[in-house]
Amino acid sequence: MRVVTTHTTADFDGFASMLAAHKLFPELMPVFSGTQEPALRAYLRQALCPMRVFNLTDVDLDAIDELVLVDTTDLSRIGPLGAVGRRPGVRLRCYDHHQPQERIPGAEYTICARGSTTTIFVELLRQRGISLSTEEATILALGLYEDTCSFTSVATSPADLEAAAYLLAHGAQAPVVFEYLHPALNPPQVRLLHQLLAGMEHQVIYGVEVNLATAEAEDYVPDAAAVVHRLREVTRLPVVVALVRMEDKVHCIARSRHPAVDVGELAQALGGGGHPSAASASVKERTLYELKGLVVRLLRAGVGRRLTARDLARPPLLPIPQRMTLRDAQALMQRRQREVLPVEQAGELVGLVSRRILDRALAYGLGGEAVGEYMDHGLRSVTSDAAIAEVEAALHESQGHGVLVRKAESGAPLGVICRRQVDLPLPRHEPLDGHGLLSVDAGSRVRGRFVAGLLRDRLPARIRELFAKAAEVADRQGVGVYVVGGLVRDLLLRLETYDVDLVIEGDGVAFARALGAELGAKVRSHQAFGTAVLIFPDGFRLDVATARTEFYAAPGTLPEVAQSSIRQDLGRRDFTINALAIKLNRPHAKRLIDFFGGEHDLKDRVIRVLHSLSFVDDPTRAFRAVRFEQRFGMRMGRQTLGLLKNALKHSVLSRVSGPRILHELCLIFAERDPLPALGRLDELGLLRCLHPALALEVGMIRHLQATREALAWHQLEFPAARGARRWMVYLLGLVRGLDGAEAGRLALRLGLRGKDVQRLLADHAQAPVASAALRQPGVPPAAIVAQCEQLSLDGVLSLMASLNGEPARQHVVRYLRELRAMTPLLSGDDLLRLGLPSGPLLGEALRALRERKLNGELPDRAAELQFVRRTFVASDARAGAGAAAPGR
Repeated sequence: MRVVTTHTTADFDGFASMLAAHKLFPELMPVFSGTQEPALRAYLRQALCPMRVFNLTDVDLDAIDELVLVDTTDLSRIGPLGAVGRRPGVRLRCYDHHQPQERIPGAEYTICARGSTTTIFVELLRQRGISLSTEEATILALGLYEDTCSFTSVATSPADLEAAAYLLAHGAQAPVVFEYLHPALNPPQVRLLHQLLAGMEHQVIYGVEVNLATAEAEDYVPDAAAVVHRLREVTRLPVVVALVRMEDKVHCIARSRHPAVDVGELAQALGGGGHPSAASASVKERTLYELKGLVVRLLRAGVGRRLTARDLARPPLLPIPQRMTLRDAQALMQRRQREVLPVEQAGELVGLVSRRILDRALAYGLGGEAVGEYMDHGLRSVTSDAAIAEVEAALHESQGHGVLVRKAESGAPLGVICRRQVDLPLPRHEPLDGHGLLSVDAGSRVRGRFVAGLLRDRLPARIRELFAKAAEVADRQGVGVYVVGGLVRDLLLRLETYDVDLVIEGDGVAFARALGAELGAKVRSHQAFGTAVLIFPDGFRLDVATARTEFYAAPGTLPEVAQSSIRQDLGRRDFTINALAIKLNRPHAKRLIDFFGGEHDLKDRVIRVLHSLSFVDDPTRAFRAVRFEQRFGMRMGRQTLGLLKNALKHSVLSRVSGPRILHELCLIFAERDPLPALGRLDELGLLRCLHPALALEVGMIRHLQATREALAWHQLEFPAARGARRWMVYLLGLVRGLDGAEAGRLALRLGLRGKDVQRLLADHAQAPVASAALRQPGVPPAAIVAQCEQLSLDGVLSLMASLNGEPARQHVVRYLRELRAMTPLLSGDDLLRLGLPSGPLLGEALRALRERKLNGELPDRAAELQFVRRTFVASDARAGAGAAAPGR
């Protein structure tokens, strides 16, 4: 059996070449090796196909004795038919317009430098005088026009134009070609096109303009390649690389008209394939912005110079013994500033251990275990002259642990390469271009949108004047000043916020002192941390910090910091929407600095972490992610949510101190309505991480809703009074379903100390007693006070919430409004003047007096005097007389 096939996900060029090969050799059986691109599928459904094409299920693979490959020479790109091509005795013939990566021994090749493989077959058909029908000529024209991008590809040759003229002369229908190669976009595709246009960034790589566009679609968008094709038509850009996250993958679709940019090489490095002018790949387990950085680095490597493993290997080798503990290995790795170290036994290299493995192992309490138990035993290696693609493949096989580099000449170990080294940006020397792009630091490039109008329209005059003065001081000192954090985020969201944080590329403390002197503000500085705060006479505060980077010694712990650039300072933050800055001084004054796509995420209402170990480094970011989701009506991106859940599986919160978790909870409790965030915490399992019995069942949800209402009522009723501790009232609601011992354990887990623990437990224990008493019929006012006074104000409001909708709730309302402030008109001094002695009897009299007063039995001072004289003064006199009688 003789079979002709093309690459999986067949396009028009591959299909047209199959048709032409079948015309030349009618005995060939056309077989699809996989699926077809959407445009080709649409054509096959709607048009009359002059040739029957079979699927793999229709073919006996064992019966194939000749295999013809068109539009590819790579056996790995034809699915199960690849094994047939490698089988001894099978004749293999290949037709392509690109040189093969490697030639298969014994195979026959027809390779011509043309814009499409179809052109090669049109030339063969013309030489043999084989006629074409209108349908056949149209199919061949579709293949030719598609791969030459309508003769705009850099690979287009004169032969392609001659072939097109021949096909048109034989009836090829140009309107059909246009219809299928330029289909109308459906609504999801139009939305994707708008996202890509909004997410466009320009990069100049060694003089070549490359345009990266990013987007994220909630659902799968078919034929995204057509959208990217339309994007290039609209923008007329020479090189476009689109990164689109759909479902659990990021799809990279690249198009190039520039001879220096081979996007096929780019796609191959990402695990995909294609041609120098058109290529694609699908990548898992990377965030959109991690992949964007990798694409830039791969393009730099391809455009600038071809790197080898020798360029990336870091000598000396520095092996460690297999018996070394993980704890000692981590300390050694930190001192040597390595990401991966080789492991040896008896002088032989036996594996590699990475920083990622060490950090996680120590987080699980395995620091005393031997390195050999947790190292990568595979010991993948490459030679020193290996290309980057080979290094990437080896790193992928090693699950990112690392790759050993051996000298190509002798095979001796040279050094080790880790994934982070491959991901690091290459040196860049191009100047500021004409597209509003900033070279903010030596390793980064960022879109610099001018936001002066936003600052003018959204900020009060006082803050605008402060920014102007800060820019003046920074210019004099020769440092960069940036406004960062929530103010930038909220400005872009059109929300009011006046908490100002400045970051200085330079000495932040010196800048703060100079600015304070200019503005007449007091300066409190912390030289060791490079931070300062300016305090103005009216109490307004301005925080200033030196740009810094962070190092996490272990997951969940507080980081160590060091001075750095604004790029690194923003890179240490929790989410892309908080990693935004505005440059205040020259050059590039009043420009938005966005390295990580935070503005795009704000528009898409997406919470996204900056790197894949974010929740391991600082697990409290999980609480912040939930809080921002609910506050801004956002959602966590698919990968961010997956990273959070994966971190929780490894119990990372157990490494975080109680006060840090309580701080995050208090911020959630301070939200206008904390319940949605608490519900999300429960949904994600974060509450159960604090206590296994902590869950938002129906009764708890109702209580928390009533708690919100009780706090709002109290604030309205007593606006001038010292309010309850909002966080404690909500915490009482959360522990309501726990017994006393469990509530105590949770209090200790959250780092409560002293009086707070005692008050929480006392209120928790008293609440059900008070609730039961107040539900009794005919409760007198004195009894209401007796029950409520056993509780703190926080406890009273929590009790009020538990009685929501019940008549007994009015008892608590009455207590707060009038009863707690009600006291007798007579004081202790008055009772002393009436003749009562100081001591227990005086206290008893005051208590009884207040009880009768609360119950309405003593309406005025006279009634109070009469009650005291009759009940206590007379009885005290009788008791005194009885005691004196024996001595008379």
